[in-house]
Amino acid sequence: TDMLDDPNVHAFVHNYSDITARKEAEITPLEFAALIEHEPFVLFSEDACERIQSWNSRAERSFGYSAGEIIGQHAWILVPADIRQKEGGARTLAIQSGTAAGPSPTVPLHKNGSCMALDLTLIPMIKDGSEAGVIHFLKQRSQ
Repeated sequence: TDMLDDPNVHAFVHNYSDITARKEAEITPLEFAALIEHEPFVLFSEDACERIQSWNSRAERSFGYSAGEIIGQHAWILVPADIRQKEGGARTLAIQSGTAAGPSPTVPLHKNGSCMALDLTLIPMIKDGSEAGVIHFLKQRSQ
C-alpha cells in the first residue's frame, strides 16, 4: 500500500548519511595484504578463534615459520606456556576496549624453541560490532 494515501500518516522522516569519504578511504584486501607484506616490523593477524590468518615475510624471518606452515595454526604456538595467561589477558583487554594494547614486553617462541625479546602491540579487529580478530605488531624491544 502507498503510505502517502493513508490518512493516519502525517509525516515521513528520511535519514541518510553520506559515506562517500569513508568508502574512498577504505583499502581493498589486496592493498591491505601488500601493506602487511612490506611492513618492516613483524605483523600477523589471528581470527576470532585465535587461528593465524596472515603472516608477513618479516614474521617468517623472525619466527622461522613459513606462511604455509603457520597460517591456520593456533596463535598460542608462539607463546610459552608459562606466559599464556598474561598474553591472553592483554588480548581480551584490547578486544573489550576496542583500542590497541601495548606496546608491552613479550618473549614469543621461535620455531626452534628459543625465546625472543620483543615488544608487542595488539590491535583489535572489530567487524559489525563483534570481534573479528587481532593484529599482532611486534618489534625489537626498546631499551
